[in-house]
Amino acid sequence: MPGTSPLSPRLPAALLALALAGGAAGAQEGTGAPAEAGGIPPDSTIGMVLAKHAESGCEDPGSEHMKRIPGLVSTLSPTATLFAVPCTASGPNTTYRLYVRESGEVGGLEVLKFATWTPDHGWTGTDLLYNIEIEGPRLRARFKAAPKGDCGTYAEWTWADYAYRLDRFAAEPDCRGRAVADWPIVYPPQ
Repeated sequence: MPGTSPLSPRLPAALLALALAGGAAGAQEGTGAPAEAGGIPPDSTIGMVLAKHAESGCEDPGSEHMKRIPGLVSTLSPTATLFAVPCTASGPNTTYRLYVRESGEVGGLEVLKFATWTPDHGWTGTDLLYNIEIEGPRLRARFKAAPKGDCGTYAEWTWADYAYRLDRFAAEPDCRGRAVADWPIVYPPQ
């Protein structure tokens, strides 16, 4: 439970939010191994997520630049928990790297990959999403190509069994003051 996490208040906001929000998802799991990273057991779910994140090339979540950006946690199913850890921040955009911890029969920790689209390159894959919002099984991401946010990309996904399903992808290459709802739809094909 969030209020009973034994984690240190020295943790940056991103890690503390992950640890507290993910208490039931494994922040207190462990085998009694020595605590690291401000009190997080390295064999806990949070410890595994942070270790995997450290291998990613993302900015250190504890750095002065990143420590106030919260991480996000969401339960996707009885056996799957989503962890979104901030990766980079610049101007109006923050990127997140997303991980799913599966505690069911297969188990494990997976870095999620997503489809993205640009006019120059078409469809490609990425393990980073911009400015995400999570509501249960629903995930939204929006890249703001300009500070006003009137151009860029916008995507929506829904968790379906064991992966996110792309529901909608819109892209506006020209900053013309149009609302996201009016951006050209790339997927599904119109």
